[in-house]
Amino acid sequence: MNRRFMSNKSKGQSIPLIALIIVILFAMVGLSVDVGNTYAQQRNLVRSTNAAAMSGMETYIRGGEFVSDSDVADAIVKSFASNGITIVNKPADELLPGERRMVARYIGSDGNAHLGCPVGQCLGDIPDDVSYIEINTEGLVDTYFASVVGRQSLPVNTTAYAATCLPNDNVYPIAIYEKYIEGTRFSDPGDGTYKSNGFTSAEYPTGLPTRKLFIETRNPGNMPNGFSWLKWTKTQQRLAPMLSGFGNLKDGFEEVTPWPDPNVPQPDNYPLTPGEISPNDWLYNLPGNHYGSQERTAIRGHIANQTQMILPIISKSVRVQGSQYGYQFTRLGLFFMVDHGNNYIELAYAGPAKQTVCLRTPPDRPTDVGLQGDVFVKPRWSDDGPPRPPIHYQVVLDVSGSMSWEFSGYGTISGRNYMCENPDNPNPLGLSYSDKCQGGPNSAWRTVEERRIYIAKQAINELVDLMDTGDVMRVIAYSSGNPRIGSANAKAYPTDGLTGDKTKLKDAVRQAGIWTGNDPYNTRGGTPGAQGMRSTGQLLEQAPDKAPDGREYKEVIIYLTDGVANVFLNGQTNTARDICGSMSTSQAINTPNPCQLGVTNNGTLRPITALINEATKIRQSNSGMDLYVIAIGPADDTGLGQVASQPSMLYHANSPDMVDDIFRLINNQAENRICRAHDADFTSDLSGQSSTGLPGFPAPADGHGYVTIRDAAGSVLPDGQGRLPIQYDPAIGKLVYRIPPEVGIAPGDYSIEAYVNYEGPDGNARTYRWMVSIDDPDGKTSRSFSVPPNAFGNTYTMNTIFLDLAPDDGVCATAANP
Repeated sequence: MNRRFMSNKSKGQSIPLIALIIVILFAMVGLSVDVGNTYAQQRNLVRSTNAAAMSGMETYIRGGEFVSDSDVADAIVKSFASNGITIVNKPADELLPGERRMVARYIGSDGNAHLGCPVGQCLGDIPDDVSYIEINTEGLVDTYFASVVGRQSLPVNTTAYAATCLPNDNVYPIAIYEKYIEGTRFSDPGDGTYKSNGFTSAEYPTGLPTRKLFIETRNPGNMPNGFSWLKWTKTQQRLAPMLSGFGNLKDGFEEVTPWPDPNVPQPDNYPLTPGEISPNDWLYNLPGNHYGSQERTAIRGHIANQTQMILPIISKSVRVQGSQYGYQFTRLGLFFMVDHGNNYIELAYAGPAKQTVCLRTPPDRPTDVGLQGDVFVKPRWSDDGPPRPPIHYQVVLDVSGSMSWEFSGYGTISGRNYMCENPDNPNPLGLSYSDKCQGGPNSAWRTVEERRIYIAKQAINELVDLMDTGDVMRVIAYSSGNPRIGSANAKAYPTDGLTGDKTKLKDAVRQAGIWTGNDPYNTRGGTPGAQGMRSTGQLLEQAPDKAPDGREYKEVIIYLTDGVANVFLNGQTNTARDICGSMSTSQAINTPNPCQLGVTNNGTLRPITALINEATKIRQSNSGMDLYVIAIGPADDTGLGQVASQPSMLYHANSPDMVDDIFRLINNQAENRICRAHDADFTSDLSGQSSTGLPGFPAPADGHGYVTIRDAAGSVLPDGQGRLPIQYDPAIGKLVYRIPPEVGIAPGDYSIEAYVNYEGPDGNARTYRWMVSIDDPDGKTSRSFSVPPNAFGNTYTMNTIFLDLAPDDGVCATAANP
């Protein structure tokens, strides 16, 4: 028997393959839904941004001298709103679903943005020279299926440029010298070619002055009353098509290139808009007197119809080559043809031609460009405050199951020790990992005195001992699944309110979190941090503001946890099956990013985000309150820096003895008023501040810090391009940095770092070097950027840099983590 024709097939082999195909098909369908939704959102954003840019420019040009910066900004925001897009003012904060951030700039005729004058935030009046409005819009779109593989959102962004454009219709090739015009009418040369009331119509019943102009046949510019025929492209030779109907400018236009004037250097950005007629362009003349029957017919038609003829107004002419001349264009004017002859035309001038609004795309600029940008800092400072007030302590204590483990995350199951928390935790005992641990119910650490809850409660008792007369406290224990705590997953001890009775408080500490029997050091349940914080806020609202002796309390919250917040505000554990379905339930519950961050598809805040939100509401409603966070053990601290009043008020207790130290430190700060941290909104106004150098962060003689620019390989740019002083510009009232165009950088990919030495109201200068943005609210010391190859001008304007203190650079000398 030939074995080549034998087969050995087991039943059911195709089932796994079919299942895999189904999974792949489902993933492809899900991906197509997300991509399709993002594409639709991107299209709407592009369309809406285009409309908003045009609306802003329309408001600018129609408002004339009376238009304000806020008028333009309102028009832009309302245009977005009419297309279902909400624009929010979050220059450096994380966006929520449905929100979009917009940055709009005024751009001058040179193609460069007016630095320090973004639309809606321009100090003083709108700049006089505005040729474009640029809008950059960005945001995030929630995903439905891609979240399974860790993509919670997809970006959408676009840029639009609106300009004051010259019309294309009714523009005819007749060049009129601006020296013939005085204000909005022709001037009278006194030679009989001028009529004071030579043209009337229904629109101009009182009449307009007219002037007879003669064709230039040689030496353009020398005739006292001359005009010239033009051509829109270098190769055009027939005048009639350009004079007939609406004209044919829209069919194509060419500037004279290169720059023809030998007496004036060519501007860096000439031509500003290639292929479109714009101020400062040079136009080709059409030599000779091309005045045939077709041209006469076209002109007679314009006279009979009283056509509003739009004609180029020029400043001067230069010889290009041979009989070919170039005319420097300044603007378009509105004229009426009154009469004509073999060598002359008679015109009435009615004033400047109205401009229209259009969208523009920046032309390619392959040459090096300058760089400019502005910088804002987040002022932070401290003070000693008034004499010590009575303290109102709220200790928010995690009594979840993991608090029954040893500091490293060890637990004991049926007499055997395991690593219970995370196989990646430091494991000095080398114990095996078990995913069966549930905390107190089945895996409390064998030595009670080494459990986290024991160490935490002893430290709280020490804080009780440190309390002074007039101080009060309560403990808010939070955990899910504890029948004695209840469905709110948070309960206050003592149950009858705040007290300064130390015996009563120590009993309250002992009772906090007991779930079975009378064991104060055996805990259970998940980590409903958001619910614990919400309950704390509610209790604060009900608490008295003043002590019985009339003194106002100083409110201090101490939030203590050993793990990831993983319970929604409704009390349900977040297993994150929608975005972390590839993980086990246990993994997802204890994985902060992405499982416990952000917003669900139905708009519900995930646990860590909800915790941050509740803490933010408490801080906003209780000015002067200090909120400290203590992360004990190898706890993941994702988001906890945003829970604390300041990032420096997050403390890590990496060993048991550090818990006592941290509580003593907090008590020392609260009771002795050693340091109170303050902050204010981002500012760029450093007027009145002198240059201040700090160790490791020098300042230029006339500046406050430096920007460092590196190439894609990480090397600082040479020749002064990579080290730019940050200086205060009083003209715009902001901190700025610049690279001049003459020493510009090439289009490409770069990274940027920055620092500013800023003196706070407390008289102390600090270095602000932590860059925060919408894309990275947690911040970093550098960010990447790209200089595009296309731009209107010769200077690229960077996104605003927002600087804060680095997390380790607290405003208080004692605020560093011990």
